[in-house]
Order: sequence, then C-alpha cells, then structure tokens
Amino acid sequence: MITLNVHNVSAQFKSFLEIVVYLMKVCEQDFVVDKYDDPNTSVNKLILSLKIMGFPLDFPAAKLKQGFGEAVCSTLEFICDKALAAKGFAWAKPNYPKEEYAEEAEVDENVEVEADDEVPVEEEDEELYAMRGKAEENDLDESAKQIILTSVDPLLWKTELERVGPKLKAKTKEDEGKEWHAHIEQTKKHSMNLSGTTAQLKAITTQLSEVIQRMAEKEKHINNEFDHLRQEYHQIKEKLQGVTERCKEGSEKVNAMTTQHSDITEQLRETKSDMDSKGSKMTDTSPLVQIKAALQTLKVEIKNFELRIGVVGHTLLQSKAKQKAAHGKRSNEASSVDPEYDNSDDDLD
Repeated sequence: MITLNVHNVSAQFKSFLEIVVYLMKVCEQDFVVDKYDDPNTSVNKLILSLKIMGFPLDFPAAKLKQGFGEAVCSTLEFICDKALAAKGFAWAKPNYPKEEYAEEAEVDENVEVEADDEVPVEEEDEELYAMRGKAEENDLDESAKQIILTSVDPLLWKTELERVGPKLKAKTKEDEGKEWHAHIEQTKKHSMNLSGTTAQLKAITTQLSEVIQRMAEKEKHINNEFDHLRQEYHQIKEKLQGVTERCKEGSEKVNAMTTQHSDITEQLRETKSDMDSKGSKMTDTSPLVQIKAALQTLKVEIKNFELRIGVVGHTLLQSKAKQKAAHGKRSNEASSVDPEYDNSDDDLD
C-alpha cells in the first residue's frame, strides 16, 4: 500500500494511517484517528504515540504527511517490530539448505577424524581468505584497465571444499546437539527458579487475602457506623420527593392562575375600551349642534313656506274677488235681460 502513486499524496497518507492504526491495535496502543481530523492533527497524534513507545524521532513531522519516504519506512519498521514483539514472535535461526557440490567425492564416514586436523581448518580458511584479500587489493589498482581475474586455482578450491565439507556437516550436527543441551540447561534453570517464584506468589497471595479480609471488615464497620446516616438520608430523600411533588403541583396551579389572570386582564382591557368609547360619545356635543342647525334650517324653511302660503292666499283672494266682481257684473246684465233670473243664485256664490 505504500507503493501507490506519489502524485496522489492524500491517498498515500490515508493508506499509511490505516496501516499505522492496525499495527497500533496489535501493539495495544491507544491510537485513534478520526475521519474528520486534518493531516496535521493525525501526525501530531502519531508522534505522541511514537514518543510514548520510545521511538527516536530524528526527522521533522512534515515528512510523515507525505505518506512515503525514509521517515515513513522507519516509522513502519519500528511499529512492525513492536507489533511482532507484542505477539510474542521471535525470529528462528536461519535454516541453510544443503549445498550440492559438483562431483562430490565419496567420504568414508567410518574413517576416524584426527583432532589435530580440526584445529588448522580455521587457520587454513583464514590464510585462504587473506590470500584472496591480498590478491583483490593488488588487483584494485588495475581494475580500471583490465578485467578482474581470480587468483585462486579452481582445482584447489574444489579440493578444499571436498575436504572441509564433511567436517562442516559433522559440526552442524554437534551444534544441534549443543542447542538441545542448552534447552535442557535452560529448562533446569527455570525449574529451579519456579520453586522460589511459587513461594513468592504464595506469599503475595497470602498478603492479598489478608488485605482483602481487612478491607471487608473495614467496609462492614463503616456500614454499621454510618447506618443511621443512611437511614436519615433515605428519609430526607423521601421528604424531598414529597416537597418536589408539591412544588410541581403549585407550579401547575400558578400556571393555570397566570393564564386566568391573562384572560381577565384582556376582558378588562376590552371593557375599558367600550366604556371610553361610550363616554366619549356621551360628552360629544356635535349631535346637539347638528340638531340646532337643523332646527334653524327648518324654521327658515317654515317661514319661507308661510310666506309662500300668504302670497298664494292673497293671490287666491284677488282671483276670487275678480271672479265675484265679474259674476256680479254678469248677474246685473242678466237681470236686465231676463226678468226670471233669481238673485238667490248669487248667494250661493
């Protein structure tokens, strides 16, 4: 995951954090990265956890935000080692494969190997390596001018391998035997230590039992001593619950009365508004002024009508007088013409 494309730095850093979080869980370390944290916060948390684990921080914190590089690899290597140690993993000794030599000579295993021949093996090997080292040093000066050639005869090298090979195999078997002997010695040593450790554990168990017993007795004594306080506490708690209930009921009544008071206040405000409007209407003289003005107008109109009636009556009298005069004239003319004319008709007029 660390070999992602370097151009996508955010994805590289995210993958790096995921690996670190997993390894920290294996190491049983409290390292949690929130998905909403910015890179600086995540790096600061990581550095704090690394310092707690004993990591020698010899590079700036900004290099961890890249998600790649030497700093990231060093950090992962350190955390991986801690994770393997937490899991109890230990590297085993390397198991070298058996080398097959070309044209290996037959070796008689029953032949006794003299002890004197085993000692000079290392000396001969050292001389051989010294010869090769000197030859290589002499050839370094001419390496730029010619091809490097070995100074060891292949036939001698093959002969040496055939001679030393069986001894190396026998030595490997001896090492394996010694390794088992070492395991046995360690087992005996641990067995000797187990007796002392068992005694210490028993002593610690006894001490812990005594401490637990004393704690139980002390707890019982404290419970008995403060039992009356516990009872008083329960009584006060019950009283508090009763007072709380009454307070709750009183609060509900106060709320109901407050609502009722608001309704009454609203009704009072409306009543005051009605009274103010009616009072203003009662003290208002504009209707009287209007009535007086109307009466004056009626009086003027009555006078005008009376005047007109008088004029009409006068005109009517004049017309009647004219009609009477005209009628009297016609009557006189009729009396002079018709002796049978009755004057009583004029009285009817």
